Amino acid sequence: MVITVVVINLLISCFCFYAAWQIWKLRRTLAQVANALTASERSTHSVLYGAPTGILQGQRGVNQLRQQYQKLELQLQKVQQVLGLISLGQGVWRQQVRRSQRPRIPKKRF
Repeated sequence: MVITVVVINLLISCFCFYAAWQIWKLRRTLAQVANALTASERSTHSVLYGAPTGILQGQRGVNQLRQQYQKLELQLQKVQQVLGLISLGQGVWRQQVRRSQRPRIPKKRF
């Protein structure tokens, strides 16, 4: 009976020792993971620290470019209108030149 109790106690102690060993390994692994996450957070922070300033500068630049583009679009429309008027003037001028170059047939008067 005593031997049975001693064997059971040995089995329980072996099981507890194994469980403690697994928990100790898990704690080590979790500590390594925590260290890796801390290191990655530090490096991410150092990389992204200036990001908001850069984003704001980029937004300002984009807004300036949009304003310049709108101004250029207005200028382009004006240039297109002027070119259209010049083209129309050339067409009218050509017609006048053609009319003036036609041989005139004298009208017969009866």
